[in-house]
Amino acid sequence: MKQRHKVCLRVISWLYLLLAIAASPAFARPLNSFLSTPSADGPVINFTEIDVQLADQDLIPTSGWVRENRNGIKWYSDIRPIAGKAQTLWGRVRFDRRALGNGPIAIYTQDNREQIKVFVNSKEVFRNFAKPDDRVLSWYRPYIIPLSSDALKSGENEIIFRVSSTFSLAVGRIEIGAQPALQKRYAVQNTVRITGPIVANYAMLIMGLAALLMWFVRRVDTELLFFALTAVMWMVRDYHFFAIRLPFDPVIFYGLTVYALYFAAAASSAFCLVFLKIPGREKIIPVMFGFGLFVCILHAAFRVTELVVYIPTFLIAILTSFLGFMDLRRAKTPDHMFLSLVMASLTLSSTHDFGRNEELWHGLGFYLQPYIGFTFMLAFLLSFGRRSLAAITELGHMNQTLETRIAEARDELGASEVRRQALEVDRAIVTERERMMREMHDGIGSNLVTALAIAEKQQQPATTIKTLRRAVADLKITVDSLEPVKGDLVVLIGNLRHRMAQDLKAAGLISKWEVGHCSPLPWIDASNALHVLRIFQEAISNVIAHSGATTLRIGCHEEVRDGVLGVVAFVTDDGRSIDPEAPSHGGKGLSNMRGRAESLHGQFAIAPAEDGGTRMTLWLPYDRPEQRKSSETR
Repeated sequence: MKQRHKVCLRVISWLYLLLAIAASPAFARPLNSFLSTPSADGPVINFTEIDVQLADQDLIPTSGWVRENRNGIKWYSDIRPIAGKAQTLWGRVRFDRRALGNGPIAIYTQDNREQIKVFVNSKEVFRNFAKPDDRVLSWYRPYIIPLSSDALKSGENEIIFRVSSTFSLAVGRIEIGAQPALQKRYAVQNTVRITGPIVANYAMLIMGLAALLMWFVRRVDTELLFFALTAVMWMVRDYHFFAIRLPFDPVIFYGLTVYALYFAAAASSAFCLVFLKIPGREKIIPVMFGFGLFVCILHAAFRVTELVVYIPTFLIAILTSFLGFMDLRRAKTPDHMFLSLVMASLTLSSTHDFGRNEELWHGLGFYLQPYIGFTFMLAFLLSFGRRSLAAITELGHMNQTLETRIAEARDELGASEVRRQALEVDRAIVTERERMMREMHDGIGSNLVTALAIAEKQQQPATTIKTLRRAVADLKITVDSLEPVKGDLVVLIGNLRHRMAQDLKAAGLISKWEVGHCSPLPWIDASNALHVLRIFQEAISNVIAHSGATTLRIGCHEEVRDGVLGVVAFVTDDGRSIDPEAPSHGGKGLSNMRGRAESLHGQFAIAPAEDGGTRMTLWLPYDRPEQRKSSETR
């Protein structure tokens, strides 16, 4: 950080050194001579002496001329008439036509105030106004006046300038020579004095209006408001550098240009202080503007020197530049560096222009101040561009993040839609199942129960009654399979045990319930539940019909087979053992049970029990093969 301060101080020191060299007479004269006396395009006479006369008349004076030496840095005689009263100043120079060669020649002039008439050998060749009351603003504007051969004599010729004004009188710099050489001189001066300030100030004014519009949207960014104010105040201050006509009374106009300089510097300083967030800016800014109002009122009321405005302006620029460089210790940003350099350039240009205005030096031959506002625009654009680029980069990251989140939300929404549709299907299935259960219970079930009651009352054959009772039991089991048990095998078998309790009691069997820990089987739906119930119904029916047992144990527990966790449901009796290899005598019960077990992707087994009787087991996996395959695919 210390190294950066040293670099900044060195840059400012070199700028001041270059300014001092450019402002010194030793440098200014060669520069001015180079611009005004180009040798490659022909000879040019730069008049260093002029005859002047203050005479309010339309005819060229014949006497009363006073010789004025202009070898020094004084370029013109500046006479300030009484405000509101027009006065006329005459200037006369002479030259020998033979010293300029045979090519076309022209007159080049600058810094005249304000209405100009030019006479060559008593013949008018140029004027910059159309009517006597035109408020011409010519003090900074260069002019080139081509001369025809008819207007010149072969020997000595006389050029007379007549300038008139109600505010400030001056006969400016006069040169005559080869037209190509002076045309180049005019092009350079017109660019740096007129075209450059026009482009710079209008560009800054447009940027200021854009900043004002942005401020209306973002009121919290007060630097935008101060930048807009800076652009407007510099435009007001610099308008007299390139205006062709005075917009209103000269005294008011020139007063505004003087006061606008202070407020342009104050607005520039306020913009820098707020933009860089300099501590204490809330107190500094009101003081600056309040002091400016006091100084302007003092100058207008008491007609004191304009230095009361210029000196505070100079001090504001120095103070802001100093605060900006000191604050680099806190905020190490390019904005601090660049804006501090811009405020430093304001002090340098003010030094150059003040010395030139007070005729202490020629300087660069034109004022630097019309370009100061433009440097603030460049600082604003560079900083705003850097911040905008950072914001755009951040916005790109945010958009990317947002797109990712939108994609995730879209996927989640799609999955949610799939789940919703699945829930609607499940709800429809449940609704249809309930309807079927109700129809079976109220329709088929009611008819079967009625038929069984009639058969018993009419003492129908036992086989008929038994068949009807079995049909009623089958219907109840079918209805149970439609009940939503959510894969709970314990509930499913328990319901079956409850349904067949009367048959077990009638057969003289004692039923024992032996249940261990069993988690639900997620794949058991109504169809699979019916397969399980039919297997156990067949097993219990076989025990009742063929075993001669007195005790029946029904239950389930978890068991791992071939590395796969599942549930074993069993029916064990203490009756006669059944040989699974023996022929079934035409019965299809065991084969149907095995077929149903295979459809469930389970394992069915029947074997003698350890303490006598028969044990039937049904092992069912928690995850069926197609579920494991689907899970691995995902």
